[in-house]
Amino acid sequence: MRSFVENPHLDLSQLPEHMLSPSISSGYQNEDGVFEPGSRYRDLFKELRNQVIKTAHFDSEPENARTSMVREREASATYPVETYSFQDSGVPDSHGMNGESSTLHSFKLQPAQEFLLWKAWTEEVSGWLDKYDAQTHFRDTFPIIARGRPHLKYAMLSLSARYLETRNKNIPPSLTLALYQHSIQLLVPQLYMRDIAVIASCVVLCVLEMFSCSPKAWRRHLDGCASLMQSLNLRGDSGGPEEAVFWCFARMDLCGGLISLERTLIPIDKWTSESITEVTVSSYPRTGAFQDYAKMISNLIAQAMDLFASYHASEGAFGFASANPTQNEAYGQRWRRLFDNVLEWFDTRPTEMLPVMSMSAKESGSAFPTVLYSNAAAISGNQFAHTAAIMMLQRKPRDMVLGKVRSILWHARQICGIALSNDHHGAWTNTVQPIWIAGRLMSHPQEHAAIVALLGRIERETGWATQWRIDDLMEHWGDPDD
Repeated sequence: MRSFVENPHLDLSQLPEHMLSPSISSGYQNEDGVFEPGSRYRDLFKELRNQVIKTAHFDSEPENARTSMVREREASATYPVETYSFQDSGVPDSHGMNGESSTLHSFKLQPAQEFLLWKAWTEEVSGWLDKYDAQTHFRDTFPIIARGRPHLKYAMLSLSARYLETRNKNIPPSLTLALYQHSIQLLVPQLYMRDIAVIASCVVLCVLEMFSCSPKAWRRHLDGCASLMQSLNLRGDSGGPEEAVFWCFARMDLCGGLISLERTLIPIDKWTSESITEVTVSSYPRTGAFQDYAKMISNLIAQAMDLFASYHASEGAFGFASANPTQNEAYGQRWRRLFDNVLEWFDTRPTEMLPVMSMSAKESGSAFPTVLYSNAAAISGNQFAHTAAIMMLQRKPRDMVLGKVRSILWHARQICGIALSNDHHGAWTNTVQPIWIAGRLMSHPQEHAAIVALLGRIERETGWATQWRIDDLMEHWGDPDD
């Protein structure tokens, strides 16, 4: 990747200084990141979110109101921030149609610049989004769709620009901002179409927002898109590009829920076409691809989060117990069924979801075991499975008697070992929260050092923020000399 990220012949730095958002240079100083109040990013995000939520409720509006909404969007070209225009050819234009000075700021995206952005998309960024998708729609299908839907093209290029910006300081943050804004300008008037290109643009822009703000603020950037996807009845078994888009969003939703310890924004009975609250390993819809098992465990961990939220079950050394016997019984029944499904998931994984090889920490001479997988779905799926096991065992019904099961610490060490053994950047984008959950259980300084080094490497190589979790873990571990 370094060869093209640092290629001096492809210059993305020639953009006007006025396009630089003041918030960008300050880094991640607050939960909003570049979306801090008063920034252009914040204004654009608010505009998009408001319009997406309106679109989500489009069908419930009377016919005359819907017609007015469509006309209003098609006619609207006013935003609460400065406007930029992209030109397909020629030099940046600073004059209006009649030769008069224009308030629009323009710049030209050179073919070599666009090439660099698409190269980053195909070689790196699409892999973050495609890791559950055997058909790799984000790499192979959506770039073709984007040829006829410019809002999708610029959404994708804006995410590539943000990735490159984190890797090369010579690339100005203003490029991402301009591409992000242009995508929104093109997207908002077409939201009412609510086709796969519109949904894909919304989801890709969500990924950009997750990439650009503190993870603690993720959920406020996901709720509008969650409403739109539910209004269109997109499910985890929709098939084709729709299914690919669902799972890209569902992983962000799941990680956001893990951070805040809340239910997913898309309710679990909306994840499959059967509308079943408690999908089991045996009942989960399957296409025959091994990636189905990554989707399945994501569904199970979402069910676990729903269970904990339903009964206010928090992490505790002595397990969950309520003063209400009826509540205890209901919780215990759901907990047992779900935990049995997590165990069944481990027992029935297809060979593609099993390790290529593994070594104990003693054999490998490292702080954690070595657990190598051949694909991103297996990496993320197994990490989520170990995370689900940890969270459930931490909230086990107090009077529940289990047979011989793996310990919480064993699952935690597997999470860390998987992250250290596998360098797939797409899998790394979903590994930060599992590492944090596992890392809090570690007590040896060598383990702490390995985790901190790993999280630092993830941020350096992918651009995804991890320092906030390093800080949280350091605070949790405390001073080793105390």
